[in-house]
Amino acid sequence: MAAKVSPIEALRYTASDTVKKGKRKKKIRSGNLQKRMAWKNLGRDKKRTILVILSLSLSIILTNTVFNFSNSVDPENAIQNMLDFDFCIGQSSLLDYYQVNEESALSQSFIQAVKQQDGFDYGGYEYGCKSSYKSETTKQAYNQQEDGSFSTYLYGLDSVLLSRVQVVDGELDMEKLASGNYILEGAYTSTRGDLDESSLNHSIGDHVEVFCNGAVREFTVLAHVVANEANTYDWVGSCFFLPSQIYEEFTGNNYVMSYSFDVLQGEEPEMDAFLNEYTKSVEPTMTYKSKSTIMAGVTDIQNIVVSIGGTMAFIIGLIGVLNFANTMLTSIFTRRREFATLQSVGMTGRQLLKMLRREGCAYVLFGNRRCRPAILDWCLSSYSANL
Repeated sequence: MAAKVSPIEALRYTASDTVKKGKRKKKIRSGNLQKRMAWKNLGRDKKRTILVILSLSLSIILTNTVFNFSNSVDPENAIQNMLDFDFCIGQSSLLDYYQVNEESALSQSFIQAVKQQDGFDYGGYEYGCKSSYKSETTKQAYNQQEDGSFSTYLYGLDSVLLSRVQVVDGELDMEKLASGNYILEGAYTSTRGDLDESSLNHSIGDHVEVFCNGAVREFTVLAHVVANEANTYDWVGSCFFLPSQIYEEFTGNNYVMSYSFDVLQGEEPEMDAFLNEYTKSVEPTMTYKSKSTIMAGVTDIQNIVVSIGGTMAFIIGLIGVLNFANTMLTSIFTRRREFATLQSVGMTGRQLLKMLRREGCAYVLFGNRRCRPAILDWCLSSYSANL
């Protein structure tokens, strides 16, 4: 094709080297000609160049985001905020669907079956029911009923469970709680361990009037304690805790909602296998939580995020590669006459290929520069997670 270009037409491409009268002579840069021409070619169609760079870098950025989100899920932290003991048993309507009522009570036969296992160590009961309260100092802003009271949940904990609660502020005085005049208010905490300060509806020493099953009693807030999935089942803006004896005396309810217990060291797999078999074959309406089930749930979430995000990143990356290939091929076909002209003025075929390779590498280099912080952040987070 170079033979079809006349010497006069070829001269036009070198005319820029001629000094025109009245114009300042352009300074000629030294260096690799193919490299400079490749960089200049990127500026011919800026929109196309930006589109190719974005399509190449977007998949890497998306991949980094997916893995960062997946690594941000801490299974150990989730276990600490969802379970205070090795195991917790209850009815599936309670632990899975958060229905706090007598129909969701735990069966005594399940509790006895657990206690008869060789690896059982000790445990505690938790009671619970829906109730309401009135207070002149409350900060709760929703779930207010027509009579001015607020919907809430009232829980009863025996001494084993009370010993495991985490105090946010105030004091955990067992003697005052046993008097029946004091109550603990729950402070909502997420599975990540983040405390929601807006859930602190009262100050220490405030008075609340609690209603349950026709009974009414005034309590003084003794302390705020962490309310998470380890000791609550549903959140409606507030919850309160009482010792189990005071709870039964006040509400008249004696049905157990859940039973949390520890096992002897090294007995977790055997107990886990027993509970799995029991809830499948003996009492299918019952279920349980353990460290292994929580870990499996967190792992499933991580796998789902990685699979969906990875698939999206792969598709976007494939589109980016095809867009890059299409751009390079289109550029070659539309610039054939230009290439022929360059060859007619002395550029060899090897130099032409070198220029095209540098042009392609420039796209990749720009894309790499845009995602370099993301790549570095992903490498550092992956390295830190493996320490």
